[in-house]
Amino acid sequence: MPSVKKNRRQKMGRAGGNAKKQNKKRKQQKRNVAIPSAVKANWDKAKTLQENMKSMGFAVDPNLVVPVKMDVDSKKTVTKPVEKPNVIQEMETEAAVPEKKVL
Repeated sequence: MPSVKKNRRQKMGRAGGNAKKQNKKRKQQKRNVAIPSAVKANWDKAKTLQENMKSMGFAVDPNLVVPVKMDVDSKKTVTKPVEKPNVIQEMETEAAVPEKKVL
């Protein structure tokens, strides 16, 4: 009959749970996010995420950009100039190119 230490040593190597589920979870965590080349090229590592997005003309939080209630009295819309308008234009041209159909 094996001693207690041997039983413990055998159990320590095993991970709890189903191996198939764990592998699937690892694959999901490793997935790469597809970043458009225009955004990659104009990304400034010295700036924060919000500063970068604002300079390219994107909204980090859409709730702050679009007002929930519209006042009847004030119809002024203040638009701030975009520092890097070429990013949006490049993304639009990439989106206009048809995809290659692969079977």
